[in-house]
This record gives sequence, C-alpha cells and structure tokens, in this order.
Amino acid sequence: NYKLAGLNLELRLPITLEEAIKGAKVDVQTPSGTIALTVPPMSSSGKRLRLKGQGFKTSDGAAGDMLVELLIKLPDNMSPESINHVAELS
Repeated sequence: NYKLAGLNLELRLPITLEEAIKGAKVDVQTPSGTIALTVPPMSSSGKRLRLKGQGFKTSDGAAGDMLVELLIKLPDNMSPESINHVAELS
C-alpha cells in the first residue's frame, strides 16, 4: 500500500531474505509506471531507498519522491535445517 506524505509517496516493500543478503532488482509500481529498483546487498529491514521524482506530481510540474522501506519477509515453511543456517549467520 502507498501512503502520501506531502508530495512524497511512501511504500513498504516486502523482499526475500536472499534479496536482502545478495541484493536484487525488484519491480516497483510508480505513478509513471513500473521501474526496477536496485536493492543493495546486505540490506536490512527498515532501510529506506529514495526514488527521486517518482512521487506525486502537481499540475505545475512539481514532483515528490518515492520512499521505499524494505521489509524482509521470511518464508512461511522453513525447514529446521534452513532455520539453523540462518541462526548460524547471527
């Protein structure tokens, strides 16, 4: 869901643990269309990425930014082995 804050659009974007660790390109829908957002490697939940000029646009040409907050979404059915591997990373 998008939230309007002034001219800025805010989005909470779920990403996988693998995308957070390795980095990835993920599609994000903006008012101008879909763009590929680069998630930097080793991104944590709560990291905010700014898409300059991709927010709300006024009739006089002013445009806000899109602020994307990353949220790591873990799989619903992780095996005990996978859970142990993740725990070892800590």
